[in-house]
Amino acid sequence: MKKLLTVLCLLILSFTILNAQNTSSVIQFVITKNPNIVIYIKGANGIQYYNNIFYSTKTVADNPVGTGIIDVNQIIDATQTTAGAKIKNNIFYTVNQIPNIRLVDNNSLVNFESDYNIFYCEAGTPIFTYLGIQKTFAQWQALGYDTHSIIVNPKFK
Repeated sequence: MKKLLTVLCLLILSFTILNAQNTSSVIQFVITKNPNIVIYIKGANGIQYYNNIFYSTKTVADNPVGTGIIDVNQIIDATQTTAGAKIKNNIFYTVNQIPNIRLVDNNSLVNFESDYNIFYCEAGTPIFTYLGIQKTFAQWQALGYDTHSIIVNPKFK
């Protein structure tokens, strides 16, 4: 069993972009390290992300367009909206201050939920992007997101 888990983790660690475009999909048990973008929710409704681990040593210079570990936005075609994304029970660990979650447009706000997550940033408070504006964890919570989430070092070894 341990060998199988090791192989599974190695496969997932080499995976950098997960583009969810199927309505009501559930993405769970994904472990990533240093992705460009881990999750790109674009033009799909009701996508759920539960029980994942996101680890990044990336810097803002590595990502000049400011994408988050999870990006939520609609496709340019307004007929394909992104609504109802749910991000729960995940661990976000960043070495540098990069956006954990980025909500790009008003359509991505519709029924969006993020809660019961663990955030940790070695360089300071975790940050988020809300409609193009950078937010601290406290500001993000004031918007109603991650009200039951915490900032704690998961102490990965």
